[in-house]
Amino acid sequence: TKRNICSTVIDGRTLVVCPASVLRQWEREVHTKCRRGILRVFVYHGPNRRISVKQLAKYDIVLTTYHLIQQERELHIAPSSKKSSKIFKIKWERVILDEAHYIRNYQGKISISSCELSAKIKWALTGTPIQNRKLDFYALLKFLKCHPFDDIQLWRRWVSPDTEEATHRLQVITTTLMLRRTKTELIAKGAIQSLPERRFDLIEVDLDSEEKVVYQKLLLYSQTFFNEFLEQRKDREHEKTFGCHRRRNIVQQEVPDKITRLLLILMKYHDEIENYYILVLILRLRQMCCHPSLIKSMLDNTDVDLGSTENLIENKNCREEILKELDKLTSDDEDEIDEEMVRGVMSRTNRVFDKDRRSSKVRAVLDVVNSVLEKGEKVIIVSQWTKFLDIIASNLCLMEGAYFEMFTGKVAVKNRQEIIDRLNDSDNKLNVLLLSLTAGGVGLNLVGANNLLLIDLHWNPQLETQAMDRIYRFGQENNVHIYKFVCRDTIEEKVKKLQEMKLAIANNVLSGSISNRLTIEDLKVLFS
Repeated sequence: TKRNICSTVIDGRTLVVCPASVLRQWEREVHTKCRRGILRVFVYHGPNRRISVKQLAKYDIVLTTYHLIQQERELHIAPSSKKSSKIFKIKWERVILDEAHYIRNYQGKISISSCELSAKIKWALTGTPIQNRKLDFYALLKFLKCHPFDDIQLWRRWVSPDTEEATHRLQVITTTLMLRRTKTELIAKGAIQSLPERRFDLIEVDLDSEEKVVYQKLLLYSQTFFNEFLEQRKDREHEKTFGCHRRRNIVQQEVPDKITRLLLILMKYHDEIENYYILVLILRLRQMCCHPSLIKSMLDNTDVDLGSTENLIENKNCREEILKELDKLTSDDEDEIDEEMVRGVMSRTNRVFDKDRRSSKVRAVLDVVNSVLEKGEKVIIVSQWTKFLDIIASNLCLMEGAYFEMFTGKVAVKNRQEIIDRLNDSDNKLNVLLLSLTAGGVGLNLVGANNLLLIDLHWNPQLETQAMDRIYRFGQENNVHIYKFVCRDTIEEKVKKLQEMKLAIANNVLSGSISNRLTIEDLKVLFS
């Protein structure tokens, strides 16, 4: 039988669960902010996990990560596991989740594992309790065991609806449970010193003619696919309502005549278009805005293929037919472009897909970096794609006076604090940090730099907010400059609008106003 997850063997003290990137920072803060010897701290990570349960329970503060909590739970419930969990054998006096929005997916393994930790007292620390939707906040209530709102059915009935009553209930919950202290409020009360000035600059980038041709063909392809996705959605709704198939003709669909043949090819090889196909196409459009080499995989293996063995030959034929048809297509924006440039554009041999070719956005980023370094300041470059950071890095190698380091998930936890210390040391020559949005966007103290470049847009604007707070925080002595790069007349402009909507949702919920949900209409905007 499975072990009882709730069973406890020994009483412990405080457990802090945080992202791996801030483990050592937590340890350092205890040592520097508390009187020496008053608190015993243990980092339960890596080789340190060999410690016994009894020894672990003796420490005043135990630091570990979300992923380790997930692994420990799996060890705890595995009936045939030779190893056993130590974390789940302790009943903690207090469990603190730092960057608690990590558990926002209440059905995810990390969230489930965190909620099953045994403790008398539970704290959830986060600067962004709501990132996409009100349901993010439910995950925190589930962890805190805030009855009856930790019941998902009750939550959906009483809190989830977009009504004034539901929003008011959520406001009452947040007022009761949440201590919300913004920088602005604390500064106004005189509780803290004023922070330096913060300036935002939107850098609008125009794709060059070669990039524009590829982007327009990819957009036509994506619009075609999305149109068929909507039609199939209508078919399913019609069948569910009336119990029979809906009659439709491809020529009656609202697609340009020029892509009717492409739609026929797609329908020939894809009986049903899954949701994730659409997400992949959106991803490729966004990556195309950064550097065409990021979508090169589409030329080798069509992203929307199922990939099963029996469909391998068909998938190959599909890819070849699609690429041929894409080359024939021209958009309105291509009318004034050289005919030679348009021909054979969706081919690996097209130089636009070369990694060494500087894309329009890369050129814009390098211009800003160069101007920052000329002023003798330090800069952080943030991207959600490590491959794009690699491209930036290869170009920084050629820039005089640029000394950079990568901070991604590939950097060992034990080496991360040393990179942070070097950046924060004004005498150290490290002046550029290439930061992965997911690996280093939260918790870090990077006040040694006062310039931050957001070089691609993430669906979740709160991640960008968290990244900005790495440099705009207490301890920053210089004026802060945030640069946000957006390609004009592309999907990035639409993503930016959706970001603004999501921020409004979070702010409205916390302030008690009525929020809005993102719907299928938002996808229509993206593909417009």
